[in-house]
Amino acid sequence: MRRVTPAEFVLAHTRQRPAPFVPELQLHLADDSLAVWEATEVAVDRGDVPPPFWAFVWAGGQALARHLLDHPDVVAGRDVVDVASGSGVVALAAARAGATSVTAYDIDEFAVAAIRLN
Repeated sequence: MRRVTPAEFVLAHTRQRPAPFVPELQLHLADDSLAVWEATEVAVDRGDVPPPFWAFVWAGGQALARHLLDHPDVVAGRDVVDVASGSGVVALAAARAGATSVTAYDIDEFAVAAIRLN
């Protein structure tokens, strides 16, 4: 059986829609994070994988993204690094707010795929 790529997995388990509190940004988000978490454990053929932080927008990320969009002067003309980016919502907000460059990092291969898709 062929293993699906992380990007194929993200596309199969999410739908693109406005992010909560930052509707300016469209993200690939899951409807049920627990179901995605369980599917991730099956897909990687090992248990004990971290929660799918890439599949939904965490409250802190929503708040920071909203702040950057409302106050673009915070990042406009600057280089921004988003560490443990998850869905990439903060990185996307920084780019939309006028950052010169934005780099998003995450150690989860599914998060990297989600960030690229988003």
